[in-house]
Amino acid sequence: MAPALLGFTFASPIEKPKPKVKNVNDSSRVAGEGEEIEELRMKNKRLLQQLEESRRKEAELRGEVEETRIRFHRAREAEERLCTQLGELEAESVEQARAYRQEIISLTE
Repeated sequence: MAPALLGFTFASPIEKPKPKVKNVNDSSRVAGEGEEIEELRMKNKRLLQQLEESRRKEAELRGEVEETRIRFHRAREAEERLCTQLGELEAESVEQARAYRQEIISLTE
């Protein structure tokens, strides 16, 4: 047990695990590590290709979104012009109806 000093006990230090020593002579372990490194390189290469592809698709989609935004803006402007034209035509048709009614009244008198 750890020594006591004025009622306090001190725990013994925790031993750290010793690092595993690789056996350099074990060729199968070295070959396995080489294969693992090669697998990691291939996986990294695939991931980089996927990243590049996703970035390309993202840029393409951003372009499509921008084109859609422009088309939407143009459609909104066209709608405003059509609404203005419709209002003008309605006002003109009301004026024509009043004139036609007035003409009918004047002819019947």
